[in-house]
Amino acid sequence: MSWLVFYGIVLGIVLLLLLLILHYKVAKMFEKLAFDKGYGKDANAFIMCFWLGIVGYIYVAAMPKLTEKTQIK
Repeated sequence: MSWLVFYGIVLGIVLLLLLLILHYKVAKMFEKLAFDKGYGKDANAFIMCFWLGIVGYIYVAAMPKLTEKTQIK
């Protein structure tokens, strides 16, 4: 019975690592989105998306585009 517990723990750690890698990649995509909207490193989009999760994603998606504002003026 102890080998089942061991494999369960190993499987849990592997799944956790896969989720962290996926979360990292999505946060990097949203950092690129913020950069495309005209925000530099000062926006801290990666940190917000990585640590806040879905709240950070919504925050970056709701950011106005700075590049369009400068083109209008």
